[in-house]
Amino acid sequence: MSSDILVRGDHLPALTELTVDQAEATAAPRALVWGIDLGECATRTAVKRHLRQAFADVSGIARADDRLVHLFIPYTHRGAMPPGSCLPNAARLAMKLHVALERELGRDVDVVAIDITGCENGELLRERIGAAVSAPVAQRSDLALSWPELTAQSIRSIAMQHHL
Repeated sequence: MSSDILVRGDHLPALTELTVDQAEATAAPRALVWGIDLGECATRTAVKRHLRQAFADVSGIARADDRLVHLFIPYTHRGAMPPGSCLPNAARLAMKLHVALERELGRDVDVVAIDITGCENGELLRERIGAAVSAPVAQRSDLALSWPELTAQSIRSIAMQHHL
């Protein structure tokens, strides 16, 4: 399962479970997990700027590797911002990246931003991401999720609800 996943970006403790058994550098991963630490961002403007740059970095990688069909962008603000305050920006960026990749590359790519602030269960996060990567593709999507949403149900379940 995790051999299809490549973990990059900022080191986040919640991603340790994924990092341990990620794909070898020479493998052909289907998914990229790009961690973002927003804990040092003191203002909403700084958060927006940092998220925008991280999504641009992910975009460059996705454009360069056509094997990637799942992009997961977990981030934490470590309590520096009110709960859920980063979700609207993350949702907008996920949608823009999803649409841009579809338009420019002629292929669909899942783009899922996840606010993992407060996540103390890296195993559950690994399971949720792994299940999304290994599940049959019903419809590619863009999502921005909070950690409480992800503890309650799978990424695929949430995606299907958003498309109804």
